[in-house]
Amino acid sequence: MNKKFSWKDFAIVFQHYIKKEMKSRAYIIVTVILCIASIASCFIVDGIVNGQEKEELRIIDKTGIFAGYLVSDSVDEDYFTGVKPVLSDDTSISKEDMLTDIEENGGAYAVFSKDGDNVKLTVYNNGDLSAADQTALINLTQNIYTQMNIGRLGISPEMFEEASRQIGFEEITPAGKPQNFWTTYILFMLMVLAIVMYSSSSGTEVAALKTNKVMEIVMTSIRPLPFYMGVTIAIGLSGLIQLSLVVICFGVSFNISGLDMSSLGEMGITMSAMNFDETAAFLIMFIGGFMLYSFINTAIASIVNKNDDLTTTIVPVEMMAMVQFFICIFALESDSVMMSIFSYIPFTSPSVMFVRYMMGFSSMGELCLSAAILYSTAIVFAVIGSRFFCRGAVHYGTVKEFKFKQG
Repeated sequence: MNKKFSWKDFAIVFQHYIKKEMKSRAYIIVTVILCIASIASCFIVDGIVNGQEKEELRIIDKTGIFAGYLVSDSVDEDYFTGVKPVLSDDTSISKEDMLTDIEENGGAYAVFSKDGDNVKLTVYNNGDLSAADQTALINLTQNIYTQMNIGRLGISPEMFEEASRQIGFEEITPAGKPQNFWTTYILFMLMVLAIVMYSSSSGTEVAALKTNKVMEIVMTSIRPLPFYMGVTIAIGLSGLIQLSLVVICFGVSFNISGLDMSSLGEMGITMSAMNFDETAAFLIMFIGGFMLYSFINTAIASIVNKNDDLTTTIVPVEMMAMVQFFICIFALESDSVMMSIFSYIPFTSPSVMFVRYMMGFSSMGELCLSAAILYSTAIVFAVIGSRFFCRGAVHYGTVKEFKFKQG
């Protein structure tokens, strides 16, 4: 191995190509555009989510109990996200007129009336009063009515609090992990897209070198394996740096914008923070998958005739990477023997094993075993790819015409 691999050659190639890639005008322009787009997206979403003017929730209180509590700024800010409670000017408005009003002007009506000894709440809604706001209205008015009845019946607040004591609740998954559905969904999509988008960059660079016949000169002074590894890792790392900068810009702008995503939680979309083990699992599987597909694409690029051939040849590789996406959709919902098998196959294991781990279907030990297989396969493809690279670097026939030389 020492005869074939020179760390000095690797360092020279790596340093040259990472500087070349990151100093190129195209790389800088694309990075700046993506960072600006990520920053702008946060403020745009913030404007959409939090900048919308609230519709009116017109209160008609025929009981004289609720209006004084509901129509206040504190209630508006603390309980409702899409509507603002206001007193209706016309307390004798008919049902037909209320329906016509909300169809033409938007908003909703909340009518409180007596129903014998009970109080009835009737809501007239054309879609502007969300399910979350409607639930908040019902809970708030029920609390107001309960507190009023406590005083009327002579029940002390302490007695009521004792009688209303809530039971404790805790959810535990089979592996003792929370089911971070949306966090897992976003991260595995990011993983698959990054592998598909960036892993082919090194292959494109090698194909360009062949077109210019530069590799014939390079091979006379630098061994194939360190050159192959240096180009692949340098260009792949530059892509990951670009992606990291975009993610950092998005995260910083997310906090600066004051984006309030609580409305997503009310719709059932909850995001949870990742702990150290989960972050490590993501990085281990992502880097391994990225290395594997980068080495495969570079090997293919070294034996094709020109860039047009490369575009056609790497399509199956990209499709193979995208297969992970569809498998992970099923892995998010349930586990099975097939999901377990896919989590150990190197071409699908990066995202599948990560999803299974995040959803509590596999342990850290299983993930480490899958990662060992993944990285071993990547190293094998690196060595095999360097053989293709060595012989393909100076051959300009088609892929079908390419053959190894004996000896």
